[in-house]
Parts: sequence; structure tokens; C-alpha cells
Amino acid sequence: MTRPTTSHHPHLLATNTSVNANANANANASTGAGASTGASVNPLPSPGGPRLPLDFTAFHELCSVPYRHFTCLRLADPDAAEATVCRAFADLAHQWARVLRCPRPAAVAWQLLSAHIAEALVQQGAALPPTVARTLYALMPEHQADLVLLRHLQGLSCEAIAELVGREPADVAYQLKAAHRCLAVRRLLTESRSAQRDLPGHHE
Repeated sequence: MTRPTTSHHPHLLATNTSVNANANANANASTGAGASTGASVNPLPSPGGPRLPLDFTAFHELCSVPYRHFTCLRLADPDAAEATVCRAFADLAHQWARVLRCPRPAAVAWQLLSAHIAEALVQQGAALPPTVARTLYALMPEHQADLVLLRHLQGLSCEAIAELVGREPADVAYQLKAAHRCLAVRRLLTESRSAQRDLPGHHE
């Protein structure tokens, strides 16, 4: 069966296959988030509703796993992450025709996911144990912390991150370099990598 594509939107699905592959390879490296493996993906919104466009189902298939891993790192709660990503995809499905008219559909989809994560964080409240992800977002702007999390805790390449969030690879690389200039960030990432090496079953 031939996988549907969206050739008129090169930034939508161009290299998200590598995003999904990298996300599966790093499924067990989610620090303090209890993320599940990439064996299952979030269900498509409302199977009893209108038929979903093929390009939407393809986007869902390719982005569901990295979205879920990222959200699990943000929320430190696999069940809440699963529900949040499902809501984000349902929201995206309702707006899909409008999203496809945007210059960078992947960027709009990422903004929707971020909005749903923000809502979930509000519901969790402020009295939560510290995690590497929460510390990152306290140290730098959200858009920059997103990239650091995707690069260093999910292990995605700059190119894969750019496709996932709908940005240029050069911009992603620049923002990551800017984040690395912060001594506190370098220390946090070093401690995080050390903690991952100490986990049972971890392999370099």
C-alpha cells in the first residue's frame, strides 16, 4: 500500500520518517517521565466522525510517537501525555483544511500541541516535583527549551527537529547554540546524561 504524501507541503512530511525513527530509538531514554515505548500510537480522533483526509492520517502516523514522547517529558505523566496528544490531534483534525493553507503546517500543528500542553500543566498545578524538563523551561524561553528537550532528551537531529516543529534547520541549530551558552543548561544536560547512564539496561 502506498503511503499518502503531501508534495505541495514539503515542510509537512518531508523527513518526518526520520523523526519517527529517532523517536522510537529513544523511547526509553525519557528522563523522569516514565514514557512508554513507541509500540503504540495515539488513536485517530473520532473514528465514527467524518472521514479524515489521507494527508492528515499520514501526518498523525509520522508525528504521533515524537509528540507523545515530548509531551510525556513535559508532563512527567504518561496517561496525561496520551490524553493531551489525543486532544491536540482532535483539534488539529478540525482545523486541518485551514492548517494546510498555512506556509508551514507543521509549525501550526506544533503550536496547537504546545497550547494543549500548557493547559495540561495548568491542570497539574504548581506543586509538582522538579524534573529536567521543568528546569529547562525555567532557564530559557519556551521555544528554545522545546528544541533543547527534543535534541538532548529525545535525541532527534537538528533536521528532524526542524521538520517536526516547522522551522528551518539553521534556525534550530542557532537556537540550540544560544541555549548551550548558558552554563546552567550545560550543567543540567550533563547531569541528565549521567543519570540516564546509571539507569538499569542503559546502553551507550
